[in-house]
Amino acid sequence: MKRVSKKWLVLVVWLVVASSLSLEPKAIAGSVQCAWVGDLMVDVLSKCGEPSWVESREERTVGAGFVPFHTPDGWLRGPLIINEIERWIYNFGPTRFMWILTFENGILTAANTGGYGF
Repeated sequence: MKRVSKKWLVLVVWLVVASSLSLEPKAIAGSVQCAWVGDLMVDVLSKCGEPSWVESREERTVGAGFVPFHTPDGWLRGPLIINEIERWIYNFGPTRFMWILTFENGILTAANTGGYGF
């Protein structure tokens, strides 16, 4: 019987291990370990990669105080506060849960799981 060299054995083991690893977006394999509440949007983008989908909206609220201003609904008192809200969705396919990251004014405020991807 012919002997197998150690180099060939190491190569075969390496190929088996490499083929069992899935190639997913960096640092999000199974959890949002690349993003923490309080992180800046630019840091999350550099650590987690591009999201599959981005939703943006603006929230306008009236703060406390006595600064009058006019709106389409009439006059209100207090400063107008505008918050930029973005939701980033990472879709990993039908066998994995999606991750939903919510940013307010460029700061990560929530990281949640969604349903299975598509």
